[in-house]
Amino acid sequence: MAMPVHPKPGSAFSIALPLSLTHANEHINMKEMRAVEQALLHCGPRWKGRRVICHVDNCAVFHALENRTIRGASMEVLQRCLLLATEYDLEIEAKGIPTKENALADVLSHFDYNQITNIAPQLTYPTCSHRNHGFLTYNNWVSLQ
Repeated sequence: MAMPVHPKPGSAFSIALPLSLTHANEHINMKEMRAVEQALLHCGPRWKGRRVICHVDNCAVFHALENRTIRGASMEVLQRCLLLATEYDLEIEAKGIPTKENALADVLSHFDYNQITNIAPQLTYPTCSHRNHGFLTYNNWVSLQ
């Protein structure tokens, strides 16, 4: 069995969503696609002109990023992601994460600091200030620039 590869400090991205935007009844594909959008909104300008590899654990989002299309409401978020990629001259590539290798992503998404420390202690040190930026939408991102 291969040893899990843990991200380097600063390479994992996670923010908490405001309660007003959690959309509890929203389909999981939409939530997963929004995570990609947030990464592009926050980091896109620094990644300008590069290839970005999105590691995703959702099959629909993986296929959407690879094929540039998805059915349903997630298409609107995918279009914004592709617009951001064009704006920052990014080449987006998707890599699927098998469920059995997804423990770190699960604990990061739940902000379970005890488990994060157990799985990837290097991520418990302050390396990134993205949490201070909070949730962004494409419209308010444009107005900030």
